[in-house]
Amino acid sequence: MVAAHIKPRSKCTTLERKNSNVVMPVCKVGCDDFFERGYLLVDKEGVVHLNKKMTSSIELQTILNSLTGNQCTHFNNETEDFFSYKRNSLLQD
Repeated sequence: MVAAHIKPRSKCTTLERKNSNVVMPVCKVGCDDFFERGYLLVDKEGVVHLNKKMTSSIELQTILNSLTGNQCTHFNNETEDFFSYKRNSLLQD
C-alpha cells in the first residue's frame, strides 16, 4: 500500500498539502498507477469508472473493467473536492 495523491501534489496549495484527505491508501501493484495515470476516474458518487479518453491493450482493459463500478472506499465529503479536481483535469485534456 502507498499513499496516492488524489489531487496531484504539484497542483496543491500549501494548505492542501497538509490536508490528510488529499491522499488515499491504494495498492502499488495496480490501482495507484491506474488512478495516477488517469485510466480510472472516481465520479461524484464515489464510483470507479474508466476514463474513455485513454487507450490500452486488451489485457489492461480486462483488468480495468474488473475495477469499474466499484465504490471507492476513500471517497467522502472531505475527499470529494480532490476527486473532482482530478476528474475534471483529466476530462479537459
